[in-house]
Amino acid sequence: MEETTVEGAPQQGRAVSGAMQVRESAPENVALKDALGQEPQRVDPFLADKTVVKEFGKNERGETITAAATPVGETGAYGMALPTAGEVAGGNLKAVLEPPPTTDLLQRPFTKEQAAMQTKVYQRIAGLVARPPSEWGLIGPGDTIRGHMLLLDLNTGEKVRGMDGHRVAEGGLYANLRNLPEALSTGDIIERILA
Repeated sequence: MEETTVEGAPQQGRAVSGAMQVRESAPENVALKDALGQEPQRVDPFLADKTVVKEFGKNERGETITAAATPVGETGAYGMALPTAGEVAGGNLKAVLEPPPTTDLLQRPFTKEQAAMQTKVYQRIAGLVARPPSEWGLIGPGDTIRGHMLLLDLNTGEKVRGMDGHRVAEGGLYANLRNLPEALSTGDIIERILA
């Protein structure tokens, strides 16, 4: 994660001496490790209803093109009945249109919550927040910020400004300050508690 400094960046609230850091966004369409530093889980080559997925070739970027492979006369995806003659209007197909980006990477549940509970910042202020981590508005690696947010960096304890479209890089873990008590998140209260 590369950090640059912006002189004279707009400030809100009390004056801060020095310059504000700008943290770069993570690249799009790159599988990132989760908040616990684990690689994303691969999903097996079946749809949710255990329909087998068949490969049809590769696109111009070298990615595999897949689709549900249902034998003639059997039920299709999610139990949809197919006629014994096969698909309606099927046969003599010349090409397969490229599907949306692959979703075979799956985030494990509650990784952001588990990672947050392991940080020293969480351990110091959790009693003051008095809410489970699932209600902290956690934002972790690979999440894209929508809108403007004021966040608490759970690794450093610093308050940061999140701008629309920023994708959180590996190692980043933030709590939305709107989800924390106002008496705690206003001004430099958190900074003084962590000192």
